[in-house]
Amino acid sequence: MMKDPVILVQTDTTVGFLSQNPSMLSKIKARDPKKPFLKIYQDMKTFKKYGRIPNAFKHHVRSSSATSYVVKKKAFRITHDPIHRHIVKQYGWLYSTSANISGQPFNREFAERNADIVIEDKDGLHECPPSTIIRLGLKKKEKLR
Repeated sequence: MMKDPVILVQTDTTVGFLSQNPSMLSKIKARDPKKPFLKIYQDMKTFKKYGRIPNAFKHHVRSSSATSYVVKKKAFRITHDPIHRHIVKQYGWLYSTSANISGQPFNREFAERNADIVIEDKDGLHECPPSTIIRLGLKKKEKLR
């Protein structure tokens, strides 16, 4: 396995780049390197090694799909898609971002040119609506997108 590859794949929400190298993702997307990326985890058990979910929302996070969460300024999502989960499992966690130049629509040629690994199933790569984003406080939740 190559060190910190950029993987192009249909994620559980849209076509995305996955990597453990945030500076490479920022460079590819022409994005401010100070802007943090979403971290994807294969399951709750793995996430618990890296972060905590307020008790009031643990069931909500476990049972949701295609939803990203922000807790204490850190964004994450637990993937439920089997292919996506299999990829993430190999690394423990991965940063995730849409496979496009920041603010632009998906362009397959651009995405393939900037990926080290391309994974595509029979359904192909296609743009979908982004995930819902919810900020979780100790007792309140707020929909951000």
